[in-house]
Amino acid sequence: MCKDSIGKEASLLATLVKLFKVCQTNPLIVVWGDAIGSIAEGNRSNQDVFLSENIGSCLYQMLKSHNREVQMSAVKTIHRLVDGNPQAQRKVMESNNLSPLVHLLKRSKSQFTQEAITRTLWALSGQDAEAQRMVAARIGVPLLVEFLSSPSYILNLIGTRGLRVLVQGPYDLRNTVMSANAARHLVRLLRSPREDVVLSAIRALQDICLGVGFIPHGRIQSAVAGSRGLKFLVALMRHSQSERIKVEAALAIATLVLGHNENLQLIGKSSGFSFSHVLLLLRSSDEDIRLTAGEALATFAFNSISQQKEIVQNGGLVWRDVAPFLESAEQNRRALAAFQLAVLAHIVSDKDPSYTCAVGIQTLIGLLQTARSSDTLALAADCVARLSHSRAGLCAAMVSIDVVNVLCPLLSSPSPQVKGSASIALSYLSFNPLAERQLLQRCRRDPEIMKVLIYYNKKRRWSENFLGRWRHIRELTLPPIRESNHRSRNCRLSTI
Repeated sequence: MCKDSIGKEASLLATLVKLFKVCQTNPLIVVWGDAIGSIAEGNRSNQDVFLSENIGSCLYQMLKSHNREVQMSAVKTIHRLVDGNPQAQRKVMESNNLSPLVHLLKRSKSQFTQEAITRTLWALSGQDAEAQRMVAARIGVPLLVEFLSSPSYILNLIGTRGLRVLVQGPYDLRNTVMSANAARHLVRLLRSPREDVVLSAIRALQDICLGVGFIPHGRIQSAVAGSRGLKFLVALMRHSQSERIKVEAALAIATLVLGHNENLQLIGKSSGFSFSHVLLLLRSSDEDIRLTAGEALATFAFNSISQQKEIVQNGGLVWRDVAPFLESAEQNRRALAAFQLAVLAHIVSDKDPSYTCAVGIQTLIGLLQTARSSDTLALAADCVARLSHSRAGLCAAMVSIDVVNVLCPLLSSPSPQVKGSASIALSYLSFNPLAERQLLQRCRRDPEIMKVLIYYNKKRRWSENFLGRWRHIRELTLPPIRESNHRSRNCRLSTI
């Protein structure tokens, strides 16, 4: 299309918006709104023109109408204006115009209306985790949990996805989710006839049971098991026709037994559970299935020699089961594979454990130094946090290759998820004497670092020695340390 034609089309759309604005009290406003939505749907250039003409203000006025037809026309038009257009989604989110939609959602008792509004809210958040978390927080945990018991599969999906993003990252809302009795409702959804709902419920169970740094929530783990969640998950792992559901169910079972002896005993007595089911998934033709199977095995094996022995007795692993993912173009896959190798090093039968572990650790540190994606940085930092309280030697090995000084710059990231994961990793590392000294030096150079660390670790375990030394430094009011120009990062990896 020539520039002249594009200009004429934009002019016509602008005229349409002007007519729409002067018809706010006209019964034809619904027709105008639907027409604009139809023209905008799936067409980014048209969406951008409409938004540049400030059509949003008119649509939000329509949301305040007492006429349900007018309200729903506005909801649908907003959806069509932003769906599939990240730039449009950001623009509307930045204008903080969620309130009318959220207000209308919370007043509505109609399933149809709730579906339309939640789909629009979720479309506004797009694929951005922080935007999704903002939307989920505005909807609120009570309403999200209420969606889990709805007959609407759309509301089931929004409820599970909303709860997932609220408990992911540094903001641990798992106690709130526990109080709202979400575990029982999620277990009920495991019996849904819809595969997408079952899968979303399984993933929500994984996230509410296990937080950043592999810290389990014992009460939620017990609540899921008490609602027969373990029984249903084992059945799905054994009998589902979907490999994806099988492997995600296996990972969910692992999150329920990590650090929970009663649940571990329950799956030991279960007539159907065997590591052979998980190991078989390592041979899948689907790369994602294989990677998730490795994640499930690493979660089972985490700080558990008995589980590692059982994995070996059922067939064990070899290098090629995990290592190829280290060459993946997707950095998140590389991070997950690196974590798996570090945890499973002693049961990878065809490689020396020290080599396997060193490769895993060096890959994670390399990603922290070179990755640009916030998702990857947060994941790699989370993996470091997990390994920091794993078996003896892993923490010291990471400290020996300067992990503290690699993590500290992430505390100034614009992403709360990156800052939170890095802060949590550093809190665990502070139990290592060398890491403690390095972190104190960084805090003396830049006292703002300590504020970030404390903010994201309010409810977490800190090294009392580290906190005591920091208080002593503050009492002495020592001057900041100047940055050294000769700090070496070429330390050798210590014996693991």
